[in-house]
Amino acid sequence: MNGNLLTSIAYFDATLENEINGFVFDSNTFAFTAENIDGESKRQGFEAEIDWNISDQFSLRGSYTYTDSTAEDSTGKDIDEIRRPRHVAALVGNYALQKTNINMSISYNGEQDDTFFPPFPLPQEQVTLDSFVLVNVAINHQLTEKIALTARIDNLLDEDYEEVFGFTPPGIGAYAGVRLAW
Repeated sequence: MNGNLLTSIAYFDATLENEINGFVFDSNTFAFTAENIDGESKRQGFEAEIDWNISDQFSLRGSYTYTDSTAEDSTGKDIDEIRRPRHVAALVGNYALQKTNINMSISYNGEQDDTFFPPFPLPQEQVTLDSFVLVNVAINHQLTEKIALTARIDNLLDEDYEEVFGFTPPGIGAYAGVRLAW
């Protein structure tokens, strides 16, 4: 396609040791601290990407990642790692015309496990966080060589989602600005 299409596929397989647990109770200080975790965690999977310059003004980029991520529990058994979605994908479109650039991205984050720490004395629980889709739009208009107007809307569809159990990110957000170069 005259060099206008780029594709890539990559396989990965990594074993990690001495990961950090940032939520360890220290009985000497009665506070929480961090320490290295015994055992290993493993991540393997593949990434695929396509980058297509459809015309001088319009381009599309799509990506997909599959990750199988496990860690050893206290008995040495492999379990799914927390906060590691198995499926992640994105589609990004960019339209550039003279002094204006419009960018739209759609990203998918698959369901993932997390840990819920209920009030004492209840034990921690494993929970599954739902998958979600985020849509973001950004516009840049170059007024002069040194002045540009920018605007963006994050989470355009006001998706209610969690990447960490109990911490809901802000909903839709709109931003505008002026960029000066000198």
